[in-house]
Amino acid sequence: MDGLEYTEKLTPSGLEIDTQAKAFLNETAKWAKFLAIVGFVLVGFFLLFGFVMLGSLDMFSRFIPNLENSGSLLGVGMGIFYILLTVLYLYPLWKLYEFANFSKKALNSNDSHLLTQALESQKSLFKFMGILMILLLCFYACMFLFTLGSFAFL
Repeated sequence: MDGLEYTEKLTPSGLEIDTQAKAFLNETAKWAKFLAIVGFVLVGFFLLFGFVMLGSLDMFSRFIPNLENSGSLLGVGMGIFYILLTVLYLYPLWKLYEFANFSKKALNSNDSHLLTQALESQKSLFKFMGILMILLLCFYACMFLFTLGSFAFL
């Protein structure tokens, strides 16, 4: 396994984590916290942009006169899209942040319960991302079939 030897140490209380695994987990927690914080900042910008789009209903109508009232609907649609995107992205960011915090606390206090909470947050993050990927793949498959079907009627 990449030059690393795997040794499982069983103790009466369960699995013991060696210093190298702790170092890997510590570094992973640092990067997870960095990614979560940057993600929260970007979500804030997306949320702000979404409300700006909602607030500037006739902006598109001014720049593209042919749109008339459709420009207002385009602004509302884009605003709602960005707000929904931020709501969707908050959950995985929160789970990533929880993973980072619980991991750091578990390593600092040598607490297996906190490590379990960290791994539960990580599991929830990956489960959410997996379900989201399945939904996106289904959406892409439907779009592909719709496109194929539209070519059949040409």
